[in-house]
Amino acid sequence: MISINCTAVKNEVADNRFERSELNWLIYNDPTAYAELILNGEPEKYLKAVTVYRPFESSAH
Repeated sequence: MISINCTAVKNEVADNRFERSELNWLIYNDPTAYAELILNGEPEKYLKAVTVYRPFESSAH
């Protein structure tokens, strides 16, 4: 049996709320994929591939 400290992982690899959201989605919706990503992969590379970051644009010109 293994245990993954999800908070520590997010603090280490997620640079913004969008990446944190993506990790949260995996934790709750596909925990097996999350565990495989953390144990076998490069979570930073995954996050850069799947995270859509759109900065807020002011409507005032």
